[in-house]
Amino acid sequence: MAGAEAGGTSLGGRSLGDAGWRVTVLDAPAHGGSSYSEPGIARGPDGVLIANACTANAGGPSTFWLSRDNGRSWSTGFPVGTSAIGCGDSDAVVGSDGWFYSLTLGTGVSVYSSRDARQWREATFPPPHGTDQPDRPWLVTLPQHPATVLMLNSEVGGNVVAWRSTDHAKTFTGPIPVTGGVNGEAALMLGSRPLVDPRNGNKLHMFYETLGAAGLGQAVGSAGPSQFPLSQLWEAASSDGGRSWTNAEVLDVTTAFGVESGSIGHLLPATAIDRNGTGYVVLSVRLGRHTATHLYLLHSTAAGGWTRPVRIDHGVPSNVFPAIAVSRPGHLFVSWYASESADFDAADARWFESFASTTEALSAQPTFRQRRLGDAIVHVGGIDSMGNVGSELGENWGLRDFQSMVADRCGHPHVTWARDYQGARTYTATTTPYC
Repeated sequence: MAGAEAGGTSLGGRSLGDAGWRVTVLDAPAHGGSSYSEPGIARGPDGVLIANACTANAGGPSTFWLSRDNGRSWSTGFPVGTSAIGCGDSDAVVGSDGWFYSLTLGTGVSVYSSRDARQWREATFPPPHGTDQPDRPWLVTLPQHPATVLMLNSEVGGNVVAWRSTDHAKTFTGPIPVTGGVNGEAALMLGSRPLVDPRNGNKLHMFYETLGAAGLGQAVGSAGPSQFPLSQLWEAASSDGGRSWTNAEVLDVTTAFGVESGSIGHLLPATAIDRNGTGYVVLSVRLGRHTATHLYLLHSTAAGGWTRPVRIDHGVPSNVFPAIAVSRPGHLFVSWYASESADFDAADARWFESFASTTEALSAQPTFRQRRLGDAIVHVGGIDSMGNVGSELGENWGLRDFQSMVADRCGHPHVTWARDYQGARTYTATTTPYC
């Protein structure tokens, strides 16, 4: 059993007022040794939120934070389990029955479950798990079947597979093939967090990006490779609770935008699904010879297709690592890192946390209200869009690969992001008054 104190009266986090928002700095563990980047956040029943962070390849453990009051207060950071090499990725979710689940990617993926977020049990997997060189694992629970938990990860840097549990993540079976998009393995396939259709607890969707000729020219900047040459968006879907999956192409940059070259400027699509089963995807995209990177929204249609992408951001040319959440149909929240630099790979770029919202996400031309969250600079320099590969080539990987957001039961957004400028921190923010 792996123990961690996540509750009680010792609550951490320093809150800062921000005109209708409350921005909170999540406190690191008192014993030291923590992570701050690639933050995730998940919602559970009864006002529960759980956040997590992993600063990959830095030698520190995954860090988790717990709130039981819709983000009014947060625990100090705590680890779950151990890894000899620290963490490579982390994730956390809460089931509809209140069970907590977490994972850490170390030499393999270790998955933990808990009834109370204090005492944690490690799951067991059959081979080849642990020897398949996994990457970017995600957890997902099925709300209508709360004992069922899926863990998805890329395998040997290629296609994504699923591992399935029906006993609250005590044991898993697998692997189950998930992805199969053209050129997927050549592009180092990584997928978004799986989505569960609220109307049908056995219906799941996962989105991923693959290699295309249109992205090859965009992948190399003035200083060398700056991003993966990803130019296609694909969807993997399951109608039987993750036991089997089909794949279909959603978007190709050349046809969607009418250009000869272009690329999706990040590894992980931002995805969400509303109560009617409509899927939303936000991508950061570079088109033609332009160095600017902008955010575009598309959503699924009742006929089974997808809308044309429409631009979200305005005012600055560099916009990367979007996260999204939906409170009800058409009500969409988006957060991301933004800079006035003309190129996201510029060494002197100064980055801020940005947020936008709309109640018209289902319209042909939605209007977004945009603002900064806090005035603090979160990062100075380029932002690596090639993950660890880019880091090995000398790119700036301080923020790692993404940020996250979730909507609570009242429809309030809860945003998490990282800062590595003048001190490493993990932030969370939500609108006030609280849910």
